[in-house]
Amino acid sequence: MKRSPRPRIPLALVAALCFVRPVLVGAQPSTAPARDGGSAISRPAGENLQKEPAPDIQADGFVPLFDGQTLDGWRSVNGTAKYHVEDGSIVGVCDPGSKLNSFLRTQRTYRDFIFTAEVRFDVPGNSGIQFRSNQRDGDGRVYGYQCEIDQGQERRWSGGIYDEARRGWLNDLKGDANARAREAFRHDGWNTFIIQARGRRLQTWVNGIACADYTDNDAQAFTPEGFFALQVHAGRQGTIRWRDIRIKTLEAAEPPSRVGAGPRTAPERPMRDLTFFLRRLRTLDHLPELEDSHTAMSSTWDRSGGNLDGWDFKRVENGRNVLLDVDGPGCIHRIFTGVLGTEKDFFQKPGPGDSHIQIILDHHERPVFDMPVDRLFDDRNGPFPYPLVFHKTYPGILFPIPFAGHCRVQLVNPNAPAWGNEIHFNSLLLGVTPSEAYSCFPMPFADGAVLRFENRSGQRAHKIRLNLDVQAASAADGVPANWGRLHATWNERRAAQPDAPKFGPQNVPAHLVLEREGPGKYVGVLLHLQWPHRDWWGEGDWLIWTDEDGWPPSYHGTGSEEYFNSGWCSFDRKAVSGFIKTRPGEVAVYSFHLNDAFQFRRNIRVAEETMGADGFGMMGNTIIQRDHPIWSSTAYWYARPVQSAGSTPELIQPR
Repeated sequence: MKRSPRPRIPLALVAALCFVRPVLVGAQPSTAPARDGGSAISRPAGENLQKEPAPDIQADGFVPLFDGQTLDGWRSVNGTAKYHVEDGSIVGVCDPGSKLNSFLRTQRTYRDFIFTAEVRFDVPGNSGIQFRSNQRDGDGRVYGYQCEIDQGQERRWSGGIYDEARRGWLNDLKGDANARAREAFRHDGWNTFIIQARGRRLQTWVNGIACADYTDNDAQAFTPEGFFALQVHAGRQGTIRWRDIRIKTLEAAEPPSRVGAGPRTAPERPMRDLTFFLRRLRTLDHLPELEDSHTAMSSTWDRSGGNLDGWDFKRVENGRNVLLDVDGPGCIHRIFTGVLGTEKDFFQKPGPGDSHIQIILDHHERPVFDMPVDRLFDDRNGPFPYPLVFHKTYPGILFPIPFAGHCRVQLVNPNAPAWGNEIHFNSLLLGVTPSEAYSCFPMPFADGAVLRFENRSGQRAHKIRLNLDVQAASAADGVPANWGRLHATWNERRAAQPDAPKFGPQNVPAHLVLEREGPGKYVGVLLHLQWPHRDWWGEGDWLIWTDEDGWPPSYHGTGSEEYFNSGWCSFDRKAVSGFIKTRPGEVAVYSFHLNDAFQFRRNIRVAEETMGADGFGMMGNTIIQRDHPIWSSTAYWYARPVQSAGSTPELIQPR
């Protein structure tokens, strides 16, 4: 999507897709089906599991959940029992004053698995191993499946399955058929516990003896995914040790939607439906989370490496221009176009006013949206509310459209067819106003933080006034293990130098914004250009590789203004994107990512082609190749462990 006088297509539609795995994306039933009374089936161990041997816990594929030295990846919740590491074991000590059961839970959640741990009582008490458990919204109470660890000499139900804070016993070890299982636990030494969860079937073994076998067909309570937790039960005493805690994940026996089930009761990980994504458009607390997702774009960029982006439809078939055809789960977060209406462009190509746009989700026969293109982008009478759709300048939609299995966006009848210069801005995350400068990026820290200011202006600063909003976490909760730390790197280079990185079939020179190894999450950038000209500088495409190395990257834009949610060589101001100062002079623009942040596990590279517009009275590209103006950027990303910023050491020119 480019500006005149470049060639352009009828509706150069761009969709940026954020794929969220493994959580199902899509609208879920608002009400649960009636409880399937009597459908929870318990198989007594004596009937079948004594004939079924315990899984081989020495087989390949097991990974440790406890490193033997620290509680990294675990956190204490609910009660006030104390957990510490001693002699390669996790030790839980009962607090007689606690009225709540205590749990040391994993940060991660798991679905289908074989779990094993060795357990011993130093002081008799009551305990258990939670699995597929969650915490309720509000009070954070742990609930879910528990494998019992029973020190009692009379009951002896170790290995039974209990539903903590919900239904109670699901498979105790009463009856003659369970006599051998009741004798499996040794009260004077270490015991090996094995828990296997495959879909709805839950099984346990203690010291190689089969104990519980339970198939949970309760439509409301069945929980297919959750965390592990080590319980210290409230009471007068109890000291329990766990060691050699390992897990082998298994291929899910059921799809994420849960066979025949209604919504889970107050899950810790909410379903990523429309409400979830709308909330993320107005909150920032999720930005530090390092998630398993991938952001990509489907756009009409010139595959030859040139700048005729508007001519390159990827797929036209049966009179339909297919703009996007992708499997889910995922969510469309941005839709932008350069031309609306039926007026002809410079090349006498009509706009898309006579075309219909169709959005088809999850292979349904009928589209969820089927309307004239102008209507989709109508901020008054269209399907989306302002400001999530805007038409003032560059037509765009920020309304999230989640899908579970598949998404297809197409045009039917595809052949149918300038703004301010100030230095102040007030985006959602960063801003400079007449009275203050602010940053709202969440900045997690675990062991302390230091803020240091350097004055490189050459002028003495007599006073700095600083306001900090610091939220303290309890020692027990700490910072979640999947939270990265905020990083920022400033990179300043002259454009189109011989040593500049080059990409694509035509080796277009580019400015490197960010390049890092390891896991993280790229969340935005400030871009500054030394550009005292009226000619257009921003024909260059934005290129983003996440966990990939080849050409093209999965995110290949059509020009600089498109990346900043604008167009036609100019920029608007929005909560997450816009301009600080526009040409002529020192150009400065910003773009931040909330829902569509770029997750990466192995590596990331973010680059912008340094290309201007030549012709029709403009010399943008000539100026870039001749004068090598300064391109500067500040990229923001979250990562853990902490990395060096690696910024450019000095300004090329004082300013």
